[in-house]
Amino acid sequence: MRNILSCLFVIVVPVLVRAEADDPSVYVYNLYRSILDRQPSRSEVELWTRNLLAGMKPDEARASFLGSDEFYYQKGRDPQTFVMETLQAITWSQPTTTEVRRWTDRLTALRGDRFALVREILGADPLLEGQRVLHVIRADVHSAHARPAGLRVEDLRAGDRRDPL
Repeated sequence: MRNILSCLFVIVVPVLVRAEADDPSVYVYNLYRSILDRQPSRSEVELWTRNLLAGMKPDEARASFLGSDEFYYQKGRDPQTFVMETLQAITWSQPTTTEVRRWTDRLTALRGDRFALVREILGADPLLEGQRVLHVIRADVHSAHARPAGLRVEDLRAGDRRDPL
């Protein structure tokens, strides 16, 4: 199964990296849909898009979403479930008991700092080198609704305060 996924990564990731590099609002929208499983508000997309345009790395934004209180609460505020779900969101595979135990112990050693843990997990997975945007490949992301309606990066880059939606 991992071999099939590896082939898929090689084929699909370059296209996604290019598309999201051109439009960070799509990347932000997809973070909300794929990680938090909800529609973002216009202001949420604008905030994170501005952060990315100001130099925040995509993995920092992704780690912020995965380490967020909202994601943690969705996982029942249970460290072990949080670790398992985070690993699944990053690797697309069921983690082993040993992996879950290892990362749960690491979360304890980090005194519950979920953001730091997610950054370590992102850095530790060899399948996710480079842009690490694989999590956005989902059916709902590839639909016609994968772009926030009316939001244009040009408006955010120019500092346009008009309502782009």
